[in-house]
Amino acid sequence: MTSNEYVLPIQQPNREYMVNELQIEESKVPEMCAQLYKAYGTTMAGLRALGYDFDYDEYHRFSQMQMRHTWQKFFIDLD
Repeated sequence: MTSNEYVLPIQQPNREYMVNELQIEESKVPEMCAQLYKAYGTTMAGLRALGYDFDYDEYHRFSQMQMRHTWQKFFIDLD
């Protein structure tokens, strides 16, 4: 298994939040995530620096719920 196969399930919830909750165009999200992470250390910090206003707890709750679902599917697909 490559490192990308581990990273993608972790990144997916953040990307889904950006598209679904912050209304960021889906095609822009992967590059935006990379740039924000590189510049600010986390995607969330970068989004806040760009002026996106969102509730930290809501962001984490969404990400954690999505991550659980993503990991469950990921491990089911390995079987």
